[in-house]
Amino acid sequence: MFPRTFTPRHWRIWLACTALCALQAAQAAAAPSITAGCAQPRTAEAFDAAFTEATVQRHDLKQLTCAAAMSAANAARMAADVDMQMLALDAQINLLEALQMQLETQTYQAGDMFKDIQARWALGIKQGKVVSARLAKAGQSVPSIEGMRLAFDLVAVSSSLVDAEQAYKVAAGTIKPLAALLEKNPKLLDGVGEMMMGRLYFQLPETASGDLDKAVVHLQKAYETGKKNIVFQRWYAEALVALSRNDEAREVLTKMLPLKPEAIQRQSFADELRAGIGLAQRAGDQALADQLTAKRTALLQEFPQLLTRQSAAVSGHGGVDPLTGKATD
Repeated sequence: MFPRTFTPRHWRIWLACTALCALQAAQAAAAPSITAGCAQPRTAEAFDAAFTEATVQRHDLKQLTCAAAMSAANAARMAADVDMQMLALDAQINLLEALQMQLETQTYQAGDMFKDIQARWALGIKQGKVVSARLAKAGQSVPSIEGMRLAFDLVAVSSSLVDAEQAYKVAAGTIKPLAALLEKNPKLLDGVGEMMMGRLYFQLPETASGDLDKAVVHLQKAYETGKKNIVFQRWYAEALVALSRNDEAREVLTKMLPLKPEAIQRQSFADELRAGIGLAQRAGDQALADQLTAKRTALLQEFPQLLTRQSAAVSGHGGVDPLTGKATD
């Protein structure tokens, strides 16, 4: 256990290490787990009920974390079940996307809230990599499986927690394999494949394969696949506005007005309406922006648990909390 010649210096090192380990253990014991309180279902029926209840609450990071943890545990127990692996990978993507949105609306990248986000992000990345590795064995010739794995790779580098240069490298490297999958299945993942490609071309800088003209082509294909998908509408309109095709953008944004979200879509629906308001203003249609604002306001009033993503207070000088919309001092 000890070195053959255990000198006073060795003793000092050993005592220091022992103290450090004890401190780390005490800190770990004192810090509540981010999965504390999550259900641990052991039957298929119990899992379906608990997972559905958690994953529908897209406004709640704790619930999304539980959905990700539950599905990852279930996927580990059912390693040969491809559908279960796909469900689990989708749950990690949902968690990471929610965390990315929260980071985008959080003014200060510090404090307990930021540490909590970091911990949840690390969990989603860790679990997603394990699930994706299992799917790699089964999905080499299945476009939908490989498409989901690429979607995870992209969302895994989508936040400010990831070095920008590394993120650009991963994103640019996704274009070629994604194009090959779209060639096999043009409606990959019900249009999500085309949206992914369009967003890659839209969001990457020109020095890293970005191309607005290519972006709008792919985003239009996604939109044509799912004209009632508000996410597709928003990104297609985003590209049209960037190209100053404002009349077309307004036509697309108008399609948001009659849509009604299902329960699982409410948070993303509110977020996309927020983006749509800004796009309508940029396209020169304040009347449309006002209509979208009224629709979003009604949604937030009907479901007050949704996050508002309003502008954050700066340096303690009033404003509103960017996540809850409540006034701050």
